[in-house]
Amino acid sequence: IRNPFTVYLGENKDAKWLRITFQYTGSSWIFFKKAMIKNDDNEIMSFEIPYFDKKTEVLSSGVREFIDLFLTPEDAETLENILAKDNVIVRLSGDYYKDYKIKKNVCDGYIELIEKSK
Repeated sequence: IRNPFTVYLGENKDAKWLRITFQYTGSSWIFFKKAMIKNDDNEIMSFEIPYFDKKTEVLSSGVREFIDLFLTPEDAETLENILAKDNVIVRLSGDYYKDYKIKKNVCDGYIELIEKSK
């Protein structure tokens, strides 16, 4: 998996909203219950994952765990501040954990998207 999280913008004629997804794909389950985004300045944003909202599936190549969550404007501002700094890490944790280093160009793209949502 190249990117364990995505931020996307939904909109209609009356409103815009942001959502964030987290996903793990691997050879065995980690049963993630929490997602954390952190940078070098130790700014941290955590998401508790509602058990019944998370999707899981068995793939021919392994397993997949996936959740899609609403981002409040306050969450979006916090996320933007975290993504603006260096060395952003996403950790998906539960029975086991997996860390991912997020590339700067990915962070910059999400910052641009958050700005468009305002």
